[in-house]
Amino acid sequence: MPVQKISRKEYLLSKILVNPETGCWEWQGYIMPKGYAQACFHSVHALAHVAMYEELVGPVPEGLILDHTCHDWRVCEGGKACPHRRCANPDHLEPVTYLENNRRSNSNSAKQGRQTHCKHDHPLSGENLRIGPDGKRICRQCASNRKRSPEYQKWQYAYYRSERYKELEEKRKRRRT
Repeated sequence: MPVQKISRKEYLLSKILVNPETGCWEWQGYIMPKGYAQACFHSVHALAHVAMYEELVGPVPEGLILDHTCHDWRVCEGGKACPHRRCANPDHLEPVTYLENNRRSNSNSAKQGRQTHCKHDHPLSGENLRIGPDGKRICRQCASNRKRSPEYQKWQYAYYRSERYKELEEKRKRRRT
């Protein structure tokens, strides 16, 4: 009996189960360790949601990635247990930049980006906001308070008396002359 060949689209659709509550197309095939669904058709491996999107909508625009719009960071913690990573419904996928996808997530950088106040309830905006050399947002009021603290004063005194500081000063003086 000859083996019946099925198309990629038929294969992908055979691996989903529609959740009537959420509308998510839950992948019933292999789930990778980080929780994403993986499709393998004719020895070609792909993320199931990407393969489904490409099959039913078209190619993902260059420079963009697919974001699961069914995922809500306020409800779901994310991570490998996140059920939305298994969703392959193209209506729940939106091509976005990597930065926008990260902003919509529950990652530490996304959480910090949504912060409006520091941990001491000072506003992280206007004159009170400074951007550090590494791109982090710094509360000016907290930074000022830290510099006035006895611990910082002790550290500063010890640093300027250290051999390392004296060596650096010598190098600077030599460079100036």
